[in-house]
Amino acid sequence: MFVISVRFFFWTPLLYAQEVPKLIFFLLFFLIPRDPEVLINSVTLTGNPGSITQPLKLSTNFEFVNRNFYKMEYSDLDITVCVWAGGNTCDIVGHGYYNSSSIDLGIRGSAPINVNIEPVATYSLASLAVNSYVQVQGSVVAETNGAVHKDFGRVNILPENVIITN
Repeated sequence: MFVISVRFFFWTPLLYAQEVPKLIFFLLFFLIPRDPEVLINSVTLTGNPGSITQPLKLSTNFEFVNRNFYKMEYSDLDITVCVWAGGNTCDIVGHGYYNSSSIDLGIRGSAPINVNIEPVATYSLASLAVNSYVQVQGSVVAETNGAVHKDFGRVNILPENVIITN
């Protein structure tokens, strides 16, 4: 009886030693924060370019994504829309802001957000009726909250070239 218990006593730490790398991998997989992710779904131009009573309106739709296993909070979204003028220049036609409330995402969740773009000048959106190829760029403040807290600060949204839908 004593031999069996001694053999089991020496065997148990070896068994646990083989499991430690797996345990560390799973802990790191669940606890290391993943970078914030914001996807540009669409850019929509509404209104009639020839009408004075029906001005052009530009709206964008974003998808905020949380790939973490804890909650994520986005706030203070700042968007710039510009039109390619030729070469390497991009003329800014409007700005959009979403800072009325923070966007709280649950574990591995996502949320669509619509942002209206305010024109820089009165007729700056009229160029979009002719040239439907725009670049959307911006930034957002992101942080995780819950068991693991990481403040990502202001994160840039990668510039993306988008074709406007009417």
